[in-house]
Amino acid sequence: MAEITSLAVEDVTGGAIVLATALPTTQGWFKPELVSDAPGGKPADGVLSYSFRAVPPRETQSQSTQRSRVLTAALFVPDARLAGVRRIQVNGVLNSRSVQP
Repeated sequence: MAEITSLAVEDVTGGAIVLATALPTTQGWFKPELVSDAPGGKPADGVLSYSFRAVPPRETQSQSTQRSRVLTAALFVPDARLAGVRRIQVNGVLNSRSVQP
């Protein structure tokens, strides 16, 4: 995904929900998801790192307005995985964003 535009973590019973918004370069991208960058989804040096991914359009699409291209992905992270985590990071092609849980 080209650019991560926002990142938030919401506390919920049993863990947290990581909510990321991204902006692809064109319309038509679908099925957004956050994919762990580490084997087994375990934190490395206190950082949980994810990549924002989506399926590209089958055919060339127009760019259109920014508002019409926004994608959002969310992921539940259990308390056991959050233990010892100091930062959650989501990576895109152009940038990354991070927050403290």
